[in-house]
Amino acid sequence: MAEDASSASQLSAAPQLALQWSDDGNLPKNQETGFRLERRNEPNGPWQAVQSFGPDSDFTTNTGLAPATTYSFRVCASNALGSSYSSLLTLTTRTSYVPGASVRREAESPMIVVTNVNTSKPPIVYNNTGDSGQNVILYNIGDEIRINFTNATAGLYQIAARVRSGDGVTNVNNRVDFWVDGSGYRFILDGTDIPLIDDPASISALDTSLVGYWGTMYSAPVYLPAGSNSLDVAAGIGAARVDYLDVTPLSLPVVQTFTAWQQANFSADQLTNATISGYAAKPARDSIPNLLKFALGLPAWTYTASDGIQVSMVGGKLQVTYSRPPGLSGITYTVQASSDLQTWATISQISLGQSGGFENMQATDTVASAASRFIRLRVSYP
Repeated sequence: MAEDASSASQLSAAPQLALQWSDDGNLPKNQETGFRLERRNEPNGPWQAVQSFGPDSDFTTNTGLAPATTYSFRVCASNALGSSYSSLLTLTTRTSYVPGASVRREAESPMIVVTNVNTSKPPIVYNNTGDSGQNVILYNIGDEIRINFTNATAGLYQIAARVRSGDGVTNVNNRVDFWVDGSGYRFILDGTDIPLIDDPASISALDTSLVGYWGTMYSAPVYLPAGSNSLDVAAGIGAARVDYLDVTPLSLPVVQTFTAWQQANFSADQLTNATISGYAAKPARDSIPNLLKFALGLPAWTYTASDGIQVSMVGGKLQVTYSRPPGLSGITYTVQASSDLQTWATISQISLGQSGGFENMQATDTVASAASRFIRLRVSYP
């Protein structure tokens, strides 16, 4: 089994995993009647049957998974004699990012030549009449140019380079012949080689003035310092071309609503199952429902023995202390006290400040503890 090598340009798309297993049931008595793929969320989720297959199946793609989430998979093979499980495969899906506004730098503005292999035919600026406009031709293998750019802030970015992807021969494979085996271009970011992945979905229509095609190659998320940076593009094939460079800042999704929290923690099939992703569900099989985990910033799939709410006696009065993520939208925290578990009075809360990314809250009962006195935190969401 292996993770699917999805396009690096689709950083906000739901992750998916391509899974493959061995079918060794060659003898009639060993021939399976079918397979069942099961999945669980680590570390404490239950096993779920997610797909069923007939005999002689050995591949599937599990789509709609939650980002930055660890899953374990196993396959159960069955026939008339019984069933048996494969070994486990544990994988973590990639993180989804929110792209910001890209900054574009044209390869020819200005053209900076790093390596000129043949002085009689050096890299030059060419003015296409097609959709690319001006671009730089790298005639010789080993020709290299540099594109400088500046970042206002340090952080995660994605680098994208629009380059020639193929020639104009009618054979469809020639649309990507500059990308074959990844040998068409070499990229060096601030002096260090960096892989860029070609995106077939980005291939342009035939540029008749180029007699070829344009396409975009993307980096994985990469940390860049603030200030001046550079990307060198070197030709691994003759007549390579570079149009422009896009630098896009990336940020993690802001999870402020319960709906966003669900989408960040549950796969597409789990989102339709209220017993797993609903307000009152407890998918990690502990005593804390999803809504309370969201409100208190607890991990969805980790068995949690304590919700972190502390109750103590101060000056003869009950006092409750708890921590919550700041900035959640639509959530209401109410501390209440009662003497009979029937009538509840709301108690005012104070903030003790923030630490470790959480806001610490405290509320003290207004009534000295009688024979029976109770206090609770109530969390509600529209």
